[in-house]
Amino acid sequence: MNNFFKKTALLFLLFCCSELTYSQCVNPSVNIDAGNTQGFCAPTEINFPTIWPDFNNISTEYIFILHDLEEPYTLTDTLSYFHDDNLPESISFSFETSSCNASGLAYQIDVYIKDIDCEDGNFNTSSGELITSIFPITVNDIPEAGFTYDETGCSIYTLTNESIPGEQVEGEQIDNLTCSDNPASVNWIIDADPSQYQVLNGSLGENDLPGTDQVIIEFNEPGTYDVIIEAETCGIDSYTDSICVRDYNFDINNLNFNFPDIVCVNETVTLENDISSIFVCNPDNIWFSWQINPVSVSCDIEDDNLIFDEPITTASPSFSVSNPGTYQIVFNTDDSCIIPTIDTTHTFTVKGFPQIDESSFDYIQACDLSTDLTVDFDTCLSDTPYSSTWNIISGGSAVFSGSSEVNQNT
Repeated sequence: MNNFFKKTALLFLLFCCSELTYSQCVNPSVNIDAGNTQGFCAPTEINFPTIWPDFNNISTEYIFILHDLEEPYTLTDTLSYFHDDNLPESISFSFETSSCNASGLAYQIDVYIKDIDCEDGNFNTSSGELITSIFPITVNDIPEAGFTYDETGCSIYTLTNESIPGEQVEGEQIDNLTCSDNPASVNWIIDADPSQYQVLNGSLGENDLPGTDQVIIEFNEPGTYDVIIEAETCGIDSYTDSICVRDYNFDINNLNFNFPDIVCVNETVTLENDISSIFVCNPDNIWFSWQINPVSVSCDIEDDNLIFDEPITTASPSFSVSNPGTYQIVFNTDDSCIIPTIDTTHTFTVKGFPQIDESSFDYIQACDLSTDLTVDFDTCLSDTPYSSTWNIISGGSAVFSGSSEVNQNT
């Protein structure tokens, strides 16, 4: 009886083992040493150590298919290898985003073996025989770093963390996986010598302690500074922005104004200065204002008295004046951080040209055919002495007695 049971058990074992190994035409002992398959950080490439069979035919193909845990699939990728002596120690798949975007909140890898020469099972089908599946594979992602800043005082800036949290998958079994935001710890970097700024409130982060979500910085020197925020969860993302710190410590002598005293009508006047070198952050902003005001206009020659080639809102406006007279250039600083306020006025004169009054032209003809010619000149703010020249351009022969050029000294 005992021998009968022993023989029966042996026959069952042989039958069982032959079924488990799918006969001897394929060795199915391929597997992935998944180890820890959860909590990876995207974007990343994950290497999976691979266990290969010791022997198989060169027609044996190992197929690894990555896909979402559930349908519909948002990510699929396939790797394929034929059996030889140079199979890799590991296979790798790329994951660009969190598995929170995947159906089922995770991924799995299906392992198939295919051999067209093996008629056992499904080995010679188009897809091959499913050997094993590795799941759940969960992937978190890093935050998106970002911050904003505001000038909240004279050379004082408030930095505010605006980083977008990364997503993380929680749970270990496929029936209890959930997704949640994973707030990042932040670290601030001011690309400057520590003597050039000071932290008034909050922390940049140091000694393995994270920085605060809001930091107030006072800069001691004007200039442009790069500020970097690093946001970290399972990985690090960084964002850089530049802060231009204005120069408030200057006076009117630093502006080096070169104002004119006398100009001619319709002459282009450019208000030269060093504003741009001081207002390096934005020379064309509202820190200052220009005005060109008439004090007394001697002659209204043109209706459009002031014509601007460069707008008056720029650092060095250009303009011309059509009517002679006396004018003022007014410059003001409008920023409360500039102490004392600069308010300066410069007076200049616009000279005109002698204007011929055509209506005054007259002549008196004598009996000897000589003619006395007269005409009036409008000399409003025109320089003297000046000269006038007469010309005969048509008619019979005639000559001027003496010279055709007459000096006008008054």
